[in-house]
Amino acid sequence: GISMAILGSFISAHAMCAFMTPVMMAVYYGAVTANNTGGEVKHDPALAKFLLFSLCFALNVGGVGSPAAGGRNVIMMGFWSEYKVPMDFFTWMKYGMPIVPVLGLLVAIYMILIFGRNIKTKDLTPGLAAIKEETRAMGKMAYPELVTLGMLLLILGLWIFGGEELGLGGPSLLALFIPVVFRITEWRKILSGISWDAWFMYCGALTLGALLKETGAALWLAQTFLWVLNKIGMGQGLGLWIGLSTLSGVMTNFMSDAGTTALLGPIVIPMGIMTKVPGEPWAVGLAVAFATSFAHVLIVGTPNNAIVYGLGIYPDTGDRAIHPMDFVKYGFILFLLSL
Repeated sequence: GISMAILGSFISAHAMCAFMTPVMMAVYYGAVTANNTGGEVKHDPALAKFLLFSLCFALNVGGVGSPAAGGRNVIMMGFWSEYKVPMDFFTWMKYGMPIVPVLGLLVAIYMILIFGRNIKTKDLTPGLAAIKEETRAMGKMAYPELVTLGMLLLILGLWIFGGEELGLGGPSLLALFIPVVFRITEWRKILSGISWDAWFMYCGALTLGALLKETGAALWLAQTFLWVLNKIGMGQGLGLWIGLSTLSGVMTNFMSDAGTTALLGPIVIPMGIMTKVPGEPWAVGLAVAFATSFAHVLIVGTPNNAIVYGLGIYPDTGDRAIHPMDFVKYGFILFLLSL
């Protein structure tokens, strides 16, 4: 849980889910078949759910660790810049990364408490041995893999130590040029692999935030929300952070995390500025952005949930290991704990 949460802070959690879910099911199937004494495989649903939900929820909470975890974080950084209060990559990590192993451990303990008693297959060694054998058969890292690893480390280093001068966009462009220069892929393949709809969505979100600021709509909305929160004693500091992070967390379970950030970002940042509390508007922005990583309750809350649900099938029967209501059943309490 801790390792997946940390990885989810730097590498696309969607890609990790797509890659790791079949691996988890291979480990599961290897373990249950090794312990099977008869001809028919006796499945262990509790073990399958334990492995899949541990992966999914750990990658979800890893989104608080750094801006590289998802577009929602980049969008929030763009809104800060609009109000002349930019935050760099390292500063975000300073506040977000210490929470990641805590949340990862929380996921692991919660999963053990929920499923531990019902798991019949305790020994996963046979399944892990099969994965190790496949890894060994792959051999040493090839030239394209070494170049990709070096590129990832270089971009992360520039994000962390480059400061405001380089920002996030400058180093990110290296991911377009390095593969072509070192001839590990074709330019056309890169262009065809770019998710242009997501790119336009992020640009549109930042444009919407700028328009809300310039027209005064964001300030009006912020004043209205702040007036309501002041009436119930949650107008600044801890009360404000709890209220807005809860709102953000609830919303992100019904719509995309980037959409939630795009909707709330232009409103909450001026709210933080108006409270004149030290640490604002960074604190309220982080509270809202962090909570968008807690989409544990519904499949539609994040692609991570949908990917794990879709790929989490028993290899022999093709049946799904997770039911849609399982996210509500096991994710709601974890959502509250995450908040």
